[in-house]
Amino acid sequence: MEYIPGVVLHRGRELGIPTPFNDAVLEIDRQINAGERKMDPSNLELLKTMVGSWEAL
Repeated sequence: MEYIPGVVLHRGRELGIPTPFNDAVLEIDRQINAGERKMDPSNLELLKTMVGSWEAL
């Protein structure tokens, strides 16, 4: 999971381009892999909260 989304995150930062959706997905994935969160459909609600409104995307 870190490979392509990680490249997007780092490249976006280099270019000054925000990548909020990608950043949120990576953070949720990190939490799941660290055992801090379970893999669950409810994570979609967390993703929506972390990114903001879908209309902004």
